[in-house]
Amino acid sequence: MLGGFVLSCFTASVSYVLLQMVFHLARPKIALTVSRPAVTMRAKSSWNPIDLFHDSATLELCAAISSRDYLELDRLLKQPRDLNQTGKSGITVLHWAYFENDLVAFTTLLKAGASPDIVFTENVETDFYGFFKDSTLPLDSAQHRGYGMPFFEASLPYIRTPNHLAPFLGRTILHAYIAYCSGASGPPVIEMMGKILETGVDPNIVDADGATAAGVALYLNMIDECIFLLEAGKNTPNAQATNAAVRELLITKLKGNQIAKNGRAITAELHALQAWLDANPPPTP
Repeated sequence: MLGGFVLSCFTASVSYVLLQMVFHLARPKIALTVSRPAVTMRAKSSWNPIDLFHDSATLELCAAISSRDYLELDRLLKQPRDLNQTGKSGITVLHWAYFENDLVAFTTLLKAGASPDIVFTENVETDFYGFFKDSTLPLDSAQHRGYGMPFFEASLPYIRTPNHLAPFLGRTILHAYIAYCSGASGPPVIEMMGKILETGVDPNIVDADGATAAGVALYLNMIDECIFLLEAGKNTPNAQATNAAVRELLITKLKGNQIAKNGRAITAELHALQAWLDANPPPTP
């Protein structure tokens, strides 16, 4: 079982790299605090709203967003209009604010009723990043390193389909965030995980490779985060399977005795995880 899990993690990583190659995705260095790119996704891709939308109401909103005219945006939002009207590829005005790298407009639209749960109806390629058919903006933006994380975080309180799975790896938004962290850990990471859990996402959902969020966190040596997720899901129906998979991987890591993170051994942390598992047996289904 463990060999399959490790292989699945490797396969998942390779799969995502291949997808990025297909979409010519940039891979800036991982950082939990990201800087804003000087060029917007829209400008880099030479997009025009009229190429994506055909209704005048949405085009008016896009014009206000692109000009950073927030007074005009507020004025338009006071008028009755469908903020979730979709254009080409399932793109909405909320996506346009994302393409323009405008977090102010993005947050304003969310507060006015724009949904982050709208799915793309086909793959969308840009010169920065890719978006995938049947995926949502939060799922994709979590993987847009150096660009998407502020938008991902802003979306969280407005997500109404938290267990929607990304089509390429069957990930939840929780899996997607852990993949973004790529082993980085600490209080800010756990704080963000708490915000994600507040959406109602099930921490014990397995992805396409059979891995839960806690299992992936342990695989990446995010021990405190693994315990946090186990605690969050300990009273759910799938807790027993999750704990069993985590324990099996834990045993292998302890036997290896060569586990290190950022140049330091994490054996004590692994033993703390083992103690948590011993003290918190999951309910019998």
